[in-house]
Amino acid sequence: MMVDVEMYKINKLYQYVQDALNEWDDGEHVRTHYSGLFYQHVFGLKHIFSGYISRDAMSVKKNSTTRDHFLSARLIFRAMMDQNRGILKDFNEFVTLVRTCQTTIKVTREQNNTYEIKFRMNGDIPIIKTLTVEKYDSFGWFQEGKGFLTEFVNGQIVPKKFPLKHLVPDWLTEYEKKFIK
Repeated sequence: MMVDVEMYKINKLYQYVQDALNEWDDGEHVRTHYSGLFYQHVFGLKHIFSGYISRDAMSVKKNSTTRDHFLSARLIFRAMMDQNRGILKDFNEFVTLVRTCQTTIKVTREQNNTYEIKFRMNGDIPIIKTLTVEKYDSFGWFQEGKGFLTEFVNGQIVPKKFPLKHLVPDWLTEYEKKFIK
């Protein structure tokens, strides 16, 4: 019998986070625990490379790049619990969310460590510098098999904005807007 290890892990994660439905409002220690648990499990799954590489990552040495999960698993779990808890009641929706969180892009290490990319916590409050749906727009993108992505804006050819923004859930954006600085 062939076991689908990835689905086994996602199923176990789904089981583990069910208690968050009852415990989430019991304090920051609970929220930190479950968002960290979600992050650890997503990070432990296979990374699904999207094929998108930032312009800067194309021009530096390979050891100066990293695969970045463009959706922060910790933040997405917090946002889901605040905005869309129903995902924890629908296994298929949960799987879709986890798979999206597994998706990576290639950026430089320097780009990945900027304050615009990373969110920070101030106690139990997330500090959001830039909305996820916008934070990669200025990077310029290369797609394997297609080259540098461009578009026409006001009659000029310009670098295309982040090509995976359609995968950023609207409920994440609504959550982030509460904490943007």
